[in-house]
Amino acid sequence: MRWERDCSVFLLATTELLPIGAVEEVDGLWPAGGRVLISANGRLCLVDLEGKRSEVTVVPEDAESVDASWMENGLCASAILHPAADDDDQIEVYPKARGTVALLTYAPDEGWVERAQIPSGCSGLSITRGGRKVAWREPVNVVP
Repeated sequence: MRWERDCSVFLLATTELLPIGAVEEVDGLWPAGGRVLISANGRLCLVDLEGKRSEVTVVPEDAESVDASWMENGLCASAILHPAADDDDQIEVYPKARGTVALLTYAPDEGWVERAQIPSGCSGLSITRGGRKVAWREPVNVVP
């Protein structure tokens, strides 16, 4: 989901909503203590109440599904990385064997690391708050 117009982000502080300034585009957002972790324009950034951004990491270029969690020791994130498109000149045979895509995770001390190959077509990545478990949607059959 991408919000590009009239985007307002608020932080719930005990009994009141506090606006977070300077948020214009958002691909995803997660709580990060007194700040918000925002995914926008291929970057994961921390934004404070005044709208000051500090970039945490750049999301890998071909990542389609990203989820993140902010912990005491920093960012924990995961992404599904799709390979470059196949050559369109080849004849396709059906049913087509499913390829694989890379499942990446991010930790402050490691950066982005490939953890596994999962079936192509997977999406909807979800990571637990502590970053120890990752889940995704996997289609039963893929129709081109």
